Amino acid sequence: MDRFLALIERGETILFSELLAEIPSDDVLRVLFPPQKRTWKQLATKRGMEVLKYTWMGFANQKLRKSWTLLLTKSPMPLR
Repeated sequence: MDRFLALIERGETILFSELLAEIPSDDVLRVLFPPQKRTWKQLATKRGMEVLKYTWMGFANQKLRKSWTLLLTKSPMPLR
């Protein structure tokens, strides 16, 4: 069982910094951030959390694209 799911079951608070330090799988993120009811779109993904983490660490989007070798069409967010 995932550590974050265990914390939720015990009613403990999860800090966002803890999530970024140890990014859980998409399945766990789906439990922590349930999908929107109208569209059933997943609100948080592992890749999206990684982009957020590296952006907060100061990496530019161009550097992220080069390091991950993503195509522009597969980028998790618009790159400039």
